[in-house]
Amino acid sequence: MRVLWLCNIMLPFIAKSLGHKIVVKEGWLSGLAGKLIANQDRNHVTLAICFPASQDWGIVKGDTSLFVKNKAQGIDYYIFREDTDHPEHYDAAMEESLAAIIADFSPEIIHIFGTEYPHTLACVKAFGHPGRTLIGIQGLCSAIAEVYMADLPYSVQKKRTFRDIVKKDGLKDQQAKFAKRGEYEKQALSIVGHVTGRTDFDREMLVAQIKEIRVPQRFRLIYIFHDGRREEVAWRHKSRRESWTPEMKQKARENALRQAERRKKCQEQESSIK
Repeated sequence: MRVLWLCNIMLPFIAKSLGHKIVVKEGWLSGLAGKLIANQDRNHVTLAICFPASQDWGIVKGDTSLFVKNKAQGIDYYIFREDTDHPEHYDAAMEESLAAIIADFSPEIIHIFGTEYPHTLACVKAFGHPGRTLIGIQGLCSAIAEVYMADLPYSVQKKRTFRDIVKKDGLKDQQAKFAKRGEYEKQALSIVGHVTGRTDFDREMLVAQIKEIRVPQRFRLIYIFHDGRREEVAWRHKSRRESWTPEMKQKARENALRQAERRKKCQEQESSIK
């Protein structure tokens, strides 16, 4: 089974292979990846991992391709561009990058870790297979936005430091940004067939709003809320032939040629060293 992970960070074993500083957080990802890699012969899972990087980050700086591809510990990984400093902004160009990654790896299942960034929605749209998409909740931006002030006095809420003014990032601004991220989050969760969580908070927030999810037929979901509301989501999955424009196909071809040339150079360098 071919499984693609979409993560918010570069996993430590990938960072180590690139000589980058290792970020010690989201340790469950390293644990899960380690188990999958160690037991590949038994679990028959072919894993690939993709994650975002900002435009000026080393390995993608100056690279105009839709993604950068490499290997670490025998695992393919893909890096795509995203403005991770401003997750309240949705960049539709990510849909094209993630569609190219999906076309290159051809996953049977995509597991998305978290809804904090707009790349979650972009990936769901690019893949177009709700029944084969799993989103793991790591907290809910929409719920956090509602309680962001945590009963702080209004006089504190409206205060703005010099830093807040320059960055336009006071408490009120931060709350608004979480609310905006929550909108992308809700869209993504409304068009996938599988959602999981890690904490009681995740489960309680979901169960508090949704009574049940019905799947009456393929490509159709019905959400039944506790307040009596019903929301239906329907879609038609486009085949890759229909969804890819000639420009997208040309870019994917150019990207594949660049990747092949890069791998060839790496192999030549390794041979010369030996």
